[in-house]
Amino acid sequence: MACIVDKRRLKIESQLGAFPVYDFRWIETSQIDFTQKVRTVCEMNDCGMYGKRWVCPPAIGSVQACIQRAQSYPKAFIFSTVAELSDAYYFDASLKSRKMHEDVTYRIKEIFETVYPDVYVLSTGCLTCPSCTYPEASCRHPDMAFSTIESHGIHIMQLAKQLDMDFDIGPQMVVYFSIIFYSTEA
Repeated sequence: MACIVDKRRLKIESQLGAFPVYDFRWIETSQIDFTQKVRTVCEMNDCGMYGKRWVCPPAIGSVQACIQRAQSYPKAFIFSTVAELSDAYYFDASLKSRKMHEDVTYRIKEIFETVYPDVYVLSTGCLTCPSCTYPEASCRHPDMAFSTIESHGIHIMQLAKQLDMDFDIGPQMVVYFSIIFYSTEA
C-alpha cells in the first residue's frame, strides 16, 4: 500500500509547481492538536463572520463535531501561499491575495480528488460569493466553500511551527494556510 500512496503523492507533487505554493507537508492527522480554545476565539467574532456564513460557526456545528470530522481522515496535507501587501492598499490587497489562496486551494483540492476518494478541506474561509446566503438559503457553491482552520480548533501558527513551516516571513508579507484531510482507502 505504501508504494501506491507514494505514487499518488508524487502525482500531486508533480502538479504543485503550477501553483504559487510556498511550502507543504504530508502529515498524519494525529499530529494535529485540536482544542476548544481556538474555537472560542472564533466565537468572539474577531473576524466579524461568526453566524454570517455557511462555513463559519455556528452553521458548521459544534467544535467537537468539526474535530471528529477532521479526525475521521487519517492523513493531512498542509500547504501555504505567500503574498506581499503594500501599506497603502492593505485591505484590498489582503482580500485579493486571500482570494488567490482560496482559488489555489480549490484547484489543489481538485487534484487530490483525482487520486484520493474522499477529501475534507479547511482554509482561510469562503470568499466565493460577494454575499453569503446564510441562513436564508442553501450555499450556492458547497464544493468551493471551505471552513476556516481555526473553526475546527486548530491553532495554525502552532501547527506551522511544529512542522517547521514559515508563518512570519517579514513585514508586509502574509502567509496563508490550507489543510486537505484525506483517506488513502479506496
